[in-house]
Amino acid sequence: YQLPSIAYENDTAKADSYQISLVRPKGFPAAIQQKIDAFYDEAKNKTLTGAQAVTQASITQQPVVHMLASQKPLITNAGPLVFILASTVTSTDGTHGEIKYFQLAYSAATGQEVTLDQLFADSTTAYQSVAQAIAPYALNKVASQALGSRDPKTLTEDEKKAIMDTVYKGLAPTAANYQNWYMTTTGNLVIVFPPNQIAPSAFGEEVIAVPLSALKDSLNPAIFKVQ
Repeated sequence: YQLPSIAYENDTAKADSYQISLVRPKGFPAAIQQKIDAFYDEAKNKTLTGAQAVTQASITQQPVVHMLASQKPLITNAGPLVFILASTVTSTDGTHGEIKYFQLAYSAATGQEVTLDQLFADSTTAYQSVAQAIAPYALNKVASQALGSRDPKTLTEDEKKAIMDTVYKGLAPTAANYQNWYMTTTGNLVIVFPPNQIAPSAFGEEVIAVPLSALKDSLNPAIFKVQ
């Protein structure tokens, strides 16, 4: 299976009260493309509406600038499954931006969408399986970031507990905690956690990969077979 032929459309607009710079992917099956377009349209319309409201309220003051931007989304495949992970960042006058994500996976063979829990033979324990498999990788990465150049032996018990509590809270086995995911041709399941989910927001977005081999016994072979 190969990825569809994707083109990218630059959607830009600028005025005193807003700046918009989006990169929209085109070339997916109609039903999939419609959902992708809806994600970008909603973000754009929300920005324009907010900018219009602020402009109307401002008489003598300089208008607040609403900014919306996106880069090329991640588009990849693993076997017959195609993955799209897109995000937009909104901010006001250059302040810290808010990230919104869009994730979709579908089968190139059937055209049907695939959710993370459907990858598993028992969908009721899917998120528990992912949480257990990804926990050591997440803990290791967040602890390394927290340490910086410090010697690991200098971590206090309170610091260790704070790291573990934050990570495990963000890894709770619920669908909401695992919305942004994809698989790679190199055999990994990748989860993208927004800032402040499993680590302080200063660390930014956390991208954690776990080998599919660690989940092999739990996967549904009718959806995806680990080679």
